[in-house]
Amino acid sequence: MCEHYGELTRERFDKELVQATQPLAALRTPQQRNQVREFFVRAMTPGDWYYHMYRGLGDQEPGKYDVEAQISGQVEVFAHDENPLRVYHLKQIRRFLMRRYAFGCACGVNCRLRDEGESRLWLLKDYILPRVGLSLLIGWGAVLGAGDMASWLYYVARALFWPMVLLIHVTAWALVYLNVRDQIGKAHAIRRTLGASLGCEAWLLAGVGVTQQLSRVVPQDALQYHWPTALLIGSVALLLAILGQFFFAKAGSLADPL
Repeated sequence: MCEHYGELTRERFDKELVQATQPLAALRTPQQRNQVREFFVRAMTPGDWYYHMYRGLGDQEPGKYDVEAQISGQVEVFAHDENPLRVYHLKQIRRFLMRRYAFGCACGVNCRLRDEGESRLWLLKDYILPRVGLSLLIGWGAVLGAGDMASWLYYVARALFWPMVLLIHVTAWALVYLNVRDQIGKAHAIRRTLGASLGCEAWLLAGVGVTQQLSRVVPQDALQYHWPTALLIGSVALLLAILGQFFFAKAGSLADPL
């Protein structure tokens, strides 16, 4: 494997890229189709030379080196009957696209996986960012488990509610942006950050709604429900949930499928 990133290396990569993006009809032999599969498997493998070439050149020329569109265009090559690993490869492509927040591209792979017998519900669950929801539960537990912090947030919610909520959410959105950019580079990072952040906010509002419902079945002397406090605690929990993905998730992506 070539370890240098000089002009000749780029020429070689461009030549192989042209061959790997040919339409299925032009790939007449199993050897040609296998070369396409090998090219894109390496492009999806962190640490591989092909992966780094896409990352490095994708920011410079995102149209020419659009790995998501090019892999999506060759899904039929991976799903070909001659490929004994077609289901495994399709799942690998889907995970790669989901980690990069390319939800639209992943839909086409979902269709092929459903043809292979995968559950529609199991495939769709990852679009609601379940890792965020599970991490948010841990965040709620961490905040509520620290009695002094919960009491402090109760007083903050009455005195500095909006400044604190704004500060926490700006920080959370900045962390999501860093997470997205770490996965895909700067191309499309802002747009995908918006989608991922809205998903995080939806989980936060769902959590606040659940606590409001729980307050109705708990005696009032045991729990005095206060919307600003609940929202502030939930915001801190969300911030902890996002930070947790940076340190504990294998791929570090909020959208990594379960």
